[in-house]
Amino acid sequence: MKKRLAIFDLDGTLVDSGKVVATILNQIRIEIGKKEQDVSFFIPWLSLGGEELVANGLEIELNKAKPFLDDFRGRYYEVLTPMDTVYEGVLNLLDHLVYRKVKICICTNKPRNLAEKVLRDTGLEKYFQYMCAGGDLKTKKPNPTNLDVCIKYFREDNQNVILIGDSSIDQKTAAALGVDFAYFMHGYNDGVEQSMVFCSFGSHIELKPLFN
Repeated sequence: MKKRLAIFDLDGTLVDSGKVVATILNQIRIEIGKKEQDVSFFIPWLSLGGEELVANGLEIELNKAKPFLDDFRGRYYEVLTPMDTVYEGVLNLLDHLVYRKVKICICTNKPRNLAEKVLRDTGLEKYFQYMCAGGDLKTKKPNPTNLDVCIKYFREDNQNVILIGDSSIDQKTAAALGVDFAYFMHGYNDGVEQSMVFCSFGSHIELKPLFN
């Protein structure tokens, strides 16, 4: 069945934000007397975001993460997101979806001001008609409410929707609503059950047939 609504995760799905995040967290690590770490050190927590990312990335207790999170987000907002962080094939797929008149939106746990900044920096914002971002609701993925508001905005049936993401967070979110999940294999896999996905892909252009 042709999909009529494509809902994308942002980090690790459309944009490889790992290097930017690692650079900022390493700046803070040095300032608090810890050694720098490779990008791979931070990847397991990128899908969680927020205090979980900062606490684990800085190796501090979760209940002490809030001021560091505020600092991290402030620095992030000042950093330009490079165009080359957009995964290869993303623009090709998005252009195809526009041509096929597919509805397109984003469901991310990233705070709205940072998500909007990344989309502006990379030129991706023009493609998306709606976004549910971190802080828009009291919940965040994998709570299905965040995905559900996207579907309801477009008044689509769940069977006509596909969630495109890279993490178990996205997989659980989709499963809770019976929505098909397309797994991007080159993102920040934190334990996706690959036998349970609707499809897996290594390049975004592989998804084009789902919308023809």
